[in-house]
Amino acid sequence: MDSTPEFKLGVESLSRQLLSEGVQSGLQNKGFVVIDDALDASLASDLQKELSDLYKGGHMSPNEVQFSTADGPVRFVKPNIFEADLHDANMLSKTPIIGNIFHGDDISSCLSHNFKTLGGTSNKTVKLQVNSGSGGCFPLHYDNPGPPNKRAATVLFYLNKGWQKEHGGEVVIQPFLENPIKIAPLFNRVVVFLSDRVLHRVLPCHSTRYLITLWIDGEDTNNPLDSNFKMKHLSTDSSNLSMLASSPLQRCLFRSAYNLQCELSLLQCFQTDKKAFQYMLAVHRAHVKSFCSNEKVAEFVEKLKEIIADKEDAIDYDDGLLAGS
Repeated sequence: MDSTPEFKLGVESLSRQLLSEGVQSGLQNKGFVVIDDALDASLASDLQKELSDLYKGGHMSPNEVQFSTADGPVRFVKPNIFEADLHDANMLSKTPIIGNIFHGDDISSCLSHNFKTLGGTSNKTVKLQVNSGSGGCFPLHYDNPGPPNKRAATVLFYLNKGWQKEHGGEVVIQPFLENPIKIAPLFNRVVVFLSDRVLHRVLPCHSTRYLITLWIDGEDTNNPLDSNFKMKHLSTDSSNLSMLASSPLQRCLFRSAYNLQCELSLLQCFQTDKKAFQYMLAVHRAHVKSFCSNEKVAEFVEKLKEIIADKEDAIDYDDGLLAGS
């Protein structure tokens, strides 16, 4: 009997690549992989049209950032970013092709080789996103910032025909203590990365940018060993730094170690909304101040900054330095 898995029409190539040794090892060793020509070309075009029609029909809402305070929630709109949640039944009825692909288990089952994924549709979230191309971007962040979030894997589906460098909107992967890697949002390109240990941002976009994001939860995500930074981790020994680079523990350090980079990315993201920028900058600085209040922690963070200073130049994925690696 043939034991080859059966996949939905149009996603066979992606599913098989996700099962390949190269993709599996790439996720384990680097934390991310890039897959080009991921879907059947006609399916990718259909997805792009469905998403474009949804946006042009006014069915998407501005992206919001929410903070919980003693006086209630504080919300800010992220400029030029529009989104829709595929879990919305009304939205699902408007996107039958997208729903057919992303409500199945083909992709999550392939990634289950790396993660203890939960069963059914409850273990994944699908977000439809359009960047209007007026400078919209995202600051440095992790898709899984910590408990109780259960995201294990992020899968980005780019649907941007005719993308040029001047259009911007690249996702920048920031491996901990290494050079950032800039990845263009090319049509039918998929980027997969670990949600709880891959720091990243999106550069300002100057052309309409279409994206479908799939988040897949994991049963063992955010266990205590991955979430609690301790004094024993304050070492610049190569073994400890290597451990931090591959561990979700790096999330405890990133705001302080990448302080300047975080502030600049916030400024780019909210430069048209002074109130939002000042509020989020204050939240960021308060976090850094609290984390670095311990003298030994502050000293460790300064040492990390020295390492980062020598790793500031971004590597362009499409220059051939990483493609095919």
